[in-house]
Amino acid sequence: MGADSISSSPDPLRGWDKDDGNTSRKSKIMADITCAQANNEFIEFSMLLPSFVSKNIQADDFYIKKMVRGDFNNEAGKTYTYPIFGRGVVVGDSFAPFTEITGEATACDRPTQTIQFGSKNGSVTPRAYSQQTELLCLSDLQYYWQLNAQLANTVKQMGAISKFTWSQEYQNVYIQLVQNKLIADADKTTGSGATFPAVAPTSPLTWGILAYVYQKLIIRYGRDGAAGFDPDDRPIFHIVGDTATFNTLKLQDSNVRDDVRWAFATHKAENDPLLATPGLSQQIAWRGWKFNTVDFPARYDLVDGVYVQRFPMATIAGSNGSEWDINPLWENAAYTASVVFLDNVMKHLVVKPTNFPDGYKWAAAQNWAGEFLWKNEAVTRSCNPNGDKGWWQANYVWGAQGLRTDDLGYAIMHKRCGDVDDIYTCPAPGAVTSGR
Repeated sequence: MGADSISSSPDPLRGWDKDDGNTSRKSKIMADITCAQANNEFIEFSMLLPSFVSKNIQADDFYIKKMVRGDFNNEAGKTYTYPIFGRGVVVGDSFAPFTEITGEATACDRPTQTIQFGSKNGSVTPRAYSQQTELLCLSDLQYYWQLNAQLANTVKQMGAISKFTWSQEYQNVYIQLVQNKLIADADKTTGSGATFPAVAPTSPLTWGILAYVYQKLIIRYGRDGAAGFDPDDRPIFHIVGDTATFNTLKLQDSNVRDDVRWAFATHKAENDPLLATPGLSQQIAWRGWKFNTVDFPARYDLVDGVYVQRFPMATIAGSNGSEWDINPLWENAAYTASVVFLDNVMKHLVVKPTNFPDGYKWAAAQNWAGEFLWKNEAVTRSCNPNGDKGWWQANYVWGAQGLRTDDLGYAIMHKRCGDVDDIYTCPAPGAVTSGR
């Protein structure tokens, strides 16, 4: 079965077997499969895996869905420079009185200023990362239906891992690149560079902090990277963080609650944000912001005067191999960074993979997720005497192109305050309470 017939199937994994026309699909799926056949199927499937993975995860994560992508116009492993264009500007007053001298105005009579096109050079170098599965034994696959199940599991597992990998990479590099790292304290301490200022936040994220950042984006013409515009043509910006942070904003004080309550007084009860799912809806702009959540926002602790980022996952042993669980250090971290996301701050430059089948058109927008290879373990007497062991390898390469990181790039470090404690203590048995 060729690659074209695979992609035309409603389910690209269904009927992956090679139907030669002499055997029905059902009987073929139940047919025996040799290690050599399974190995060839895995190799052929690896060339199609990137498109399956990217399609499955494209809409599942904010960063993956919103990141702007383009071609990496250079060889992998090379650094190249590119221009970053600023805003054109004139300095001083633009109009002044003038008098016609000879009966008609001339250009020389008019006050003139030079328009300055500011620009600077940026540089980008590819970032690379590889992941490998544990060894798989092809001898365990005795029938084509088992092969199909293994390939379906490969798409599922590689999709989930790739989603996590790309979301974390986008988030972490974006935070590193932005040059306005703001601390939620009374002074709104702001630093630049790859790390936050070594100052402990004293507050969670507040509407006041968001209003402060909003005004900064307005005067720096952030509307170029806005998420949208309100009916008065004022820009709306994306902010990315966790549900608890945004739920706290919604319940921050009685005035905010009253604003929300009366704004939705004429709507159905299920649409009232105070009664809806915790957090803030991504479908509604709140005070110039759209609130977007991700599964694993960046969390930190301040250790000996240095911010230490906590990795979300920890490895635990299973009955066969290892699996992931939530890292308690991440779960209990004291601080988190909410990211102001504009699509003209960072761009994903896609490096064309080497493992791509002939006859397929490659495009950065569809094939950005990485390169997935099936590798055979070398045949040795001690490890792989029958030549039936191998592994899947995921290769990720991209260029993080920083653009308007200086003036429009913001990340806000703030405290992680839990929701209001609603625990209620029951009266002791036999105690007298008000009422009957």
